[in-house]
Amino acid sequence: MYCTAHDLISRFGEDELIRLTDSQYHAIDMPKVTQAIDDACATIDGYLGGRYSLPLASVPRILVRMASDMARYYLFDDNLDEHHQAAKRYRDAIAYLKEVGKGAVQLGLDDNQAPTLSNNESVVMSAGTVFGRDNSKGFI
Repeated sequence: MYCTAHDLISRFGEDELIRLTDSQYHAIDMPKVTQAIDDACATIDGYLGGRYSLPLASVPRILVRMASDMARYYLFDDNLDEHHQAAKRYRDAIAYLKEVGKGAVQLGLDDNQAPTLSNNESVVMSAGTVFGRDNSKGFI
């Protein structure tokens, strides 16, 4: 699983999930939420399966966001026009996953699927002084 119902609640709010799943009883319909999350995860797996061994050993944070956006989109069902923010976020997630599938974007996982540590460090080296205070060579 790339996200949970708790991720959806924390990102979009309980009220929105109630409105999208079961406004009649004023409660979140968890089976609908679970189905939307499962659908989002299956879609993500479809894009990642050609590049990574599944299931991933750890879930990068970017995939939590992608899965959450996709599950939200699925919860809207047919009640969404293409200009809605949820539709845009869904399209952005799919575009990102296509780039990951092509290898143009990396998830930050090594071959063992552990998050890679950054090796961005700077090293300053000096060849010694060029000019000194030694006046014996004519420098002032």
